[in-house]
Amino acid sequence: MTFEMPLAHLAPVTSPACAADRWCLLLGLAGVQERELWVQVFDADGVQRAPVVVVDDLPVDPDRTFVENLLDCVGEVLARETSGIGSISVALARTEAADVAAGDLAWAAEVAGAARRRGVRLLAMHLVVVHDGTAPGERATVERLL
Repeated sequence: MTFEMPLAHLAPVTSPACAADRWCLLLGLAGVQERELWVQVFDADGVQRAPVVVVDDLPVDPDRTFVENLLDCVGEVLARETSGIGSISVALARTEAADVAAGDLAWAAEVAGAARRRGVRLLAMHLVVVHDGTAPGERATVERLL
């Protein structure tokens, strides 16, 4: 699944803090169904270059083959959209408790390892917990994992 929004008015994402702000905006607006993995692709200037990729029905613990295949696809998008000099930001999104769990850290380690092995620059990975029933600006809690 992909999630598209107008990109022209969005500030570039050039740091993990900027990525956290973007995840808060995107996931606060879009919401989350259970557990999802979101991926954004940015060019060298931090401009988003492709729709956000959303993987839903994510298990608590990562599957290495799935993560490797996902990073292969993301690497192809980076090559096509940024001549390979861009970066990605990844969010593990869920609706459960906001505390970082062992499964969250396992996902972060698996994504980081797959990115490193494929030469994909991982700007940051965050845990984003979306809270239902709150105002849109207060809906997401963001915690940096990497």
